[in-house]
Amino acid sequence: MSSSKIAMVSTILDRVMQQINNGEKKYAMGIKETKYAHSLNAIDALVYSDKVFSEIKEDEFIKLLNDMEYNNTKIFATDSTTDIGLRVSSLGGIIALLRYRIN
Repeated sequence: MSSSKIAMVSTILDRVMQQINNGEKKYAMGIKETKYAHSLNAIDALVYSDKVFSEIKEDEFIKLLNDMEYNNTKIFATDSTTDIGLRVSSLGGIIALLRYRIN
């Protein structure tokens, strides 16, 4: 089961990197962009590392995650000491794959 979660997170990261290379903008990086995308109910999947807690208070972030979960967002946490977690941390600690493009 955990290997399938790792595969999902890896797929999300690969899709975001592919979109960056192609100039598409169906992703959000960083807490500010992610909050904005959430306000538009645009997030399909979210990956974050523990680095995000340097940007936002823990209780505020948990409330945000609960709101996202209510909107059927797939949420994955990573540890910044792992390879995948380091990739997420290098992208601002939080990345979201969006349902549609936002400005």
